[in-house]
Amino acid sequence: MKETTSTMWTFQMIIVFMLIFAAFLALILVYSKAFSIKNRFLSIIEKYDGITQESLLIMNNYAKSHNYKAKAHCPGDRDKTWYGVNVEDNSYEVSDDNKYYSYCFSQERDARGLIYYNIVVFYRFNLPVLNSLGGYRIDGRSTSFRVAANQIV
Repeated sequence: MKETTSTMWTFQMIIVFMLIFAAFLALILVYSKAFSIKNRFLSIIEKYDGITQESLLIMNNYAKSHNYKAKAHCPGDRDKTWYGVNVEDNSYEVSDDNKYYSYCFSQERDARGLIYYNIVVFYRFNLPVLNSLGGYRIDGRSTSFRVAANQIV
């Protein structure tokens, strides 16, 4: 009986560690996907010299093709104007604290008068039994470049 109890305890510990490992692996995969989407968005912004109608459409199509569905609130910085983007309908607007967006961006100027973009992409850590464990964000910043005539903000 003593051997059965110790074997059962060992078996339970192995199962717990396997679940922890599986959860950690799921977190890494979701974070990696959001990180690659953020990097692709920054590449598109830099290629088109800012956020234009064309670059916004390309970013949204890229997000749709990679099944990006995470949504959250834009950052609440009062000294920056954040724009929230909805991937489903290819729309953007000045962010509202009461709405959820697929990703957010803001335009700023550096000391030399060149512009750059901050972008925020979201990801959620979902487990089948526990559901969503919260929304997290990944921030990114583009390189600086001159203002183009066809920028939308």
